[in-house]
Amino acid sequence: MPVTWEGAIGPNCGVTMTDGPAGRVLRGLARTVADLAGRAAVRPFIVRGSSMLPGLTDGQWLAVNPLAYLLGGPGRGDVVILDPAVLGGRDRIKRVIGLSGERVRVSEGRVWIDGRELDEPYLSGRPRTSGMEEGEWDVGDGEVFVLGDNRPLSTDSRSHGPVASGRIRGRVWLRFWPPGLASLHAGGGAATPGSR
Repeated sequence: MPVTWEGAIGPNCGVTMTDGPAGRVLRGLARTVADLAGRAAVRPFIVRGSSMLPGLTDGQWLAVNPLAYLLGGPGRGDVVILDPAVLGGRDRIKRVIGLSGERVRVSEGRVWIDGRELDEPYLSGRPRTSGMEEGEWDVGDGEVFVLGDNRPLSTDSRSHGPVASGRIRGRVWLRFWPPGLASLHAGGGAATPGSR
């Protein structure tokens, strides 16, 4: 939805426009710039599949910010959309688990980061032991390790290895459909390595 003229530049912003031809041109230009900025900053995404259950379900609509990582890299726990080339054929939604320079280990259904077990509150009591391939991965410079929250049904870094950060198309920041489930930063809280 484009930002309206009144919302972009109004009487209290110190900018005055005339009603003549120059004013109409400037208003049109302001509307175009606001519309393009809005389209670049937010993109819709429809969840397809069950790899992010229980937090995100098939058919939900999300707002994705493709500019989220312009000034910094992804954070642990971020829910991201990956380029179709990464995991085979279509955009995939996954959660960032491991960051550059870390060693990720999956053992007995649990995730470990540099030897410390990862606390994953967003799993909401889902079974942690089923569907978890065991292994260790070193996350290289400029890479992240991603997993789906529904581990038994997720194609992710366990089978494809760490993902180049440049292959992230954006960060999920809002679930807006269906309206009754609307929430900021869809999918739950951040994961933190703890000492259990």
